[in-house]
Amino acid sequence: MSANNNLEPARNKKRKYENISENNSEDFQFLIDVFGAENILKELCLFLGREDCDVYDEPNGKTRNPKLPNNFSGLAFDGAHWKGYENGKMAYNSYKLGGYDIQRDQTNNFCQSYACYLYATRGSLTNKLHNVELKKGEYIDNVIIMSNLLFSYLTNSINGKYGLEYQRWIELAIGGGKKNVNRLLRILGKMRTDIKYATDFALSQQ
Repeated sequence: MSANNNLEPARNKKRKYENISENNSEDFQFLIDVFGAENILKELCLFLGREDCDVYDEPNGKTRNPKLPNNFSGLAFDGAHWKGYENGKMAYNSYKLGGYDIQRDQTNNFCQSYACYLYATRGSLTNKLHNVELKKGEYIDNVIIMSNLLFSYLTNSINGKYGLEYQRWIELAIGGGKKNVNRLLRILGKMRTDIKYATDFALSQQ
């Protein structure tokens, strides 16, 4: 765990889910809000082995050209989609348009986590250390794989050497105390085992 103590709850992006039950919509939005939080993105990147990860969240709403700092390297949210950048150039896009095709175009699910993973691994779809093997065009399987990775990240951090410290950190980072940490683990657990739930998330439209 890094020494970053500038904790802020994830900012609600207020996305709309089509043809999804209200309960599932709330679960999905909660998942996206948590893993789109700056400090959690940085911690996940560190967990995956890369320390240099700046995060930019476009303050002026949706734009195709976010005003990034010069030579920006890290993760950027343009008001609609997360991407990874290297030295000021877009390098990692989970959509087909970006070349990686691990997330269906125009869907609203793990784009922040995919961007973080691709940035941390410098574009590798396989990471044997963390049992990750993402595949182009396999959107539902990729959601399950990413859920496994995020579940592993959380449980390893909570149960690790600095587990109590991390537990307090994550409770502050997402707000709501232990109740919301348990909710997060429940949602990820269901995403890993319930194909219908994972399919709804993988194919949900903005």
